[in-house]
Amino acid sequence: MKKALLFLIIFSILFTTGCWDMVEINERIYPYAVGIDVNNAESSEGDSYMVTFSYPNIFSMGENATQEETIYAVLSTGSSLFDAAQNLTSNLQYPIYNKHLKVLVLSDAVARNPKNVLGIIDGLNRDYVINKMIQLVVTPKTAEELIFGKLKAKRQRTTEGVLYSILINRQNTSMFTPKTLANFIDDMDRTGVSTLPMASMVEDYVDIAGAGIFKNYQLIGYIDAKENEGIAMLNNRIRATGIDATYNGTDLSILATNIKTKKKLIDAENLKVEFLVKIEGQVHEFTLPQGNYTGIDTEEMLHDMEEAVENEVKMNIVNTLEILQKEYQADAIYLSDYLEKYHPNVWKQVKDNWDEVFLEAELEVDVEVVIERRGLTK
Repeated sequence: MKKALLFLIIFSILFTTGCWDMVEINERIYPYAVGIDVNNAESSEGDSYMVTFSYPNIFSMGENATQEETIYAVLSTGSSLFDAAQNLTSNLQYPIYNKHLKVLVLSDAVARNPKNVLGIIDGLNRDYVINKMIQLVVTPKTAEELIFGKLKAKRQRTTEGVLYSILINRQNTSMFTPKTLANFIDDMDRTGVSTLPMASMVEDYVDIAGAGIFKNYQLIGYIDAKENEGIAMLNNRIRATGIDATYNGTDLSILATNIKTKKKLIDAENLKVEFLVKIEGQVHEFTLPQGNYTGIDTEEMLHDMEEAVENEVKMNIVNTLEILQKEYQADAIYLSDYLEKYHPNVWKQVKDNWDEVFLEAELEVDVEVVIERRGLTK
């Protein structure tokens, strides 16, 4: 019995000698950010894209680093991201491995063509290596310019590090709304409309503010930071944000810490929908007028402040809705999704010509602001 067990152990060792296809970490290139531009070269020969790969130099890391350059960036052409990576095999010493890809940047020229966007998104979604939680970004200029941009900050010398850090941390801002590959595909499946954060180089700094509006996988235009805030409020996608208003000729700043929006169908026949926005927050900054030494000491004064903020928020949301309806005819507020889930009978009547119905829909906004705290001083 003991001899048989010993033989079995020795025999099993033959099958535990390691992975035959194992590749060492320093024998692969791990892109951190990829940018896709249109290839305008006359001799492109079917290579539709100019792709920028940016990846860390692992030989510059650690105590015994042998090289100083921390980041490399290379350009390649191809009919797809994967084809461009394959075409680099003769120029790089190691193969490209996209397992740790964090950010994908689409240029304006690429994103304006729905065939381009659909092909790129489909390829990313089908690939079994690429993480479906990579962040998507659109830039009004070229992706190459954005990725090659250098920053003044010594700790973050390249834009892909800054891009990813800002996108995942969000900095408690409503100036942009991060969007992953999975989120973007879900938006397209649900409503056919989505937004991607807009990033650009401003002098030596990366600026992420506003968004690109996509409809049926095509970039149709841009919105600024305030308009993005309006969409984010209606979609309940703000954790906290500052709201500026004017009260009695003085600047008033509110830190909104709790924002909730509900949709309510008022008139099914004429498609009249009300957005109920409730905001809770605290006074962030307010300079008392000269001669006022009592501070924010009355409920009437507090109520007037709340009303001033309500008017400011309502004006911004109404303006945003008008842009979505009249300029872009893009349902970025998930109204069709709301009707399909909670009013299916109404949705059946309007789904076949939703663009026209959305354009003429009557959208009302009701904002309620509650200031819970006045700060350390009245």
